[in-house]
Amino acid sequence: MIKIEITLEEVKEALRIDYEDEDYFLNLCIRTAEGYLRDAIEGYDVKIKEQSFANKAKLVIIMITQDLFDNRGYSTDKQSEKVKYILQSFMAQMRWT
Repeated sequence: MIKIEITLEEVKEALRIDYEDEDYFLNLCIRTAEGYLRDAIEGYDVKIKEQSFANKAKLVIIMITQDLFDNRGYSTDKQSEKVKYILQSFMAQMRWT
């Protein structure tokens, strides 16, 4: 069984965060993103065993985490909409694999 492990350090590196002030909130964002993806993808526990799916899942979790972290308030700007579209596309592909 392939289990994706996403550490706080990996996410901080991906988001280019080099301070510890936000670690609690960032951990909360990571766990929320993991749960969100698991709930959104039917058959997640079976699909996660495939390496290509696991790679996508890890990237999507990091992207969702970044969106949650960066956009703590409601946002309607173009960049946020672009990120949401990319996430929706990834998740649609993952649902049907």
